[in-house]
Amino acid sequence: MKKYYIKHESKLMLMSRKNQLFTLFLLLTLLAYIFLLLPAEEHPESFNPAEMEQHLERVHAQQETRRDRGFTHMSPVRGTSYYAQREHYYLLHTKMLEAYETNNVERFSRLRLDYILNNPRAYFAENHTFSLSLYVGQDRLKQYNSTLLKYQSLINRDEPLRFSMIEEKTALQKLHELFSSPLTYLILFIALYISCDVLIRDRYNPSVTQGLPLSWYRTINLKCAIAFGWTLMLIMGLIVLGTILIGIRFGLGDLGMQIPIKTDLTTYNIDAYDYQALGFILLKSFTLMLIIVWLLTRLSAWISLWIRNTWGVLLISSVFLFSEWMYFERRTYELFGIHLKYFPQTYFDFGQIADHEKNFLMYTEVFTFKQALIVLLITVLAIEIMIAISAKWVTKRRFFQA
Repeated sequence: MKKYYIKHESKLMLMSRKNQLFTLFLLLTLLAYIFLLLPAEEHPESFNPAEMEQHLERVHAQQETRRDRGFTHMSPVRGTSYYAQREHYYLLHTKMLEAYETNNVERFSRLRLDYILNNPRAYFAENHTFSLSLYVGQDRLKQYNSTLLKYQSLINRDEPLRFSMIEEKTALQKLHELFSSPLTYLILFIALYISCDVLIRDRYNPSVTQGLPLSWYRTINLKCAIAFGWTLMLIMGLIVLGTILIGIRFGLGDLGMQIPIKTDLTTYNIDAYDYQALGFILLKSFTLMLIIVWLLTRLSAWISLWIRNTWGVLLISSVFLFSEWMYFERRTYELFGIHLKYFPQTYFDFGQIADHEKNFLMYTEVFTFKQALIVLLITVLAIEIMIAISAKWVTKRRFFQA
């Protein structure tokens, strides 16, 4: 009987017009990003050889003018020679251009590391990210230190290097970026959208399932399990497809790649950082994602028992999902006198929990992977209890007759 019911529910999931259109939207969005947006995406460490060649021609012409006019001496005020500085700049970037054109990624990385390590002011001057941030200095300093460590980790690698690794365009790097971005909420929204009607749709065809020898509580559990499975199939299908397509174009990447992580928030120098393997970060992200997807699936089922309207269920569950956006500020630690570490919504940014980015943004060390597991599992337990109690109050007959 369970096999029949699973087959029946799976067919409903597959044939649902709502699910088909949503899947098509996600698929088209993914393909548009991979083939249209990603190739033109600019990274702070992107290197444009044509622009660099034109820039070096201008620098070379300026240097010739200085030599002709004798402006090569040392400044008595600064104690340095601007001519010598620009000459060093010209020679170093000429070598970088040659390394890029010959696909010598290691040499390019060494030259770029040497430049930004010895010219931090130039790095900040040419980098305009975080311009709208309230903590622009702190954010740019973290980016600078992370960039230094990234180049050092690339130089230390024994495996072949690709320029797409510097621009963080390999498939696994883009997956890490996805999990650390607000797009995680789109991933989690899939769970709500798939599960918002798993109970309610039977109210329009009650005769199909009324005679099944399954208790109401077991029926709810089975429906949630099927919705959970379909949600994971859709999410993982999109991730696998995206990984394959990006991997063909920019390379797969390496699970052993070392990602700089800021572990000490009391200092601002490079000693405050450590490395974590990309594979370990992704493993923690997937673990939290699975728990949250199940949590949201069960939450939709509980709301369905009381609301009994598909779009009402989706609206209320979406408010719960996106509620952190209403109160989140980088130096706000409490809501209604309760610390944010006790709210499950805090951990919906599961990628930022896995790579410690949430701690950096909030300037605290309490949003850990362990704390996320505890809070999310307690929330899941609370929802399970709520469903068990509600299923006894809102019986099968009452649910279909209301």
